[in-house]
Amino acid sequence: MARDIVSHILITAGYFRKTPEGGVMDARRGRQARREDRYPLTCALQISWQRANGEPCTTRATCKEVSLHGAKVECSEALVARSNVYLSAPSYGLMGNATVRYCRRQGLKYAVGLEFTWAAALAEEGRKRVLPDAP
Repeated sequence: MARDIVSHILITAGYFRKTPEGGVMDARRGRQARREDRYPLTCALQISWQRANGEPCTTRATCKEVSLHGAKVECSEALVARSNVYLSAPSYGLMGNATVRYCRRQGLKYAVGLEFTWAAALAEEGRKRVLPDAP
């Protein structure tokens, strides 16, 4: 709700404007506010990490979107922001390491934003295969 209020204020002040597709565009630069393109991708993932006490954990997740430097995934377990995770996708192979940028509850699941630790040029083969123009 607070995010919606901030978005409304920024749009009203003329910093951003809504696009016909429902996105937000930077009014001063005339482009999407996001740094890079996102590509829809639905695939099963396995996320591995260590809890603060050192206990290894693994959960299944579903990838929703991917970009050169990150991904949006959905999983049933909450992940701690700024924690490091390791991703693998059975259909694509290893995806690499990432940092949790956010974790928001959405219904019975969590929407998790991940930022890849390595650039696409240095990425694991699995991540290179899912991106259309990866170096």
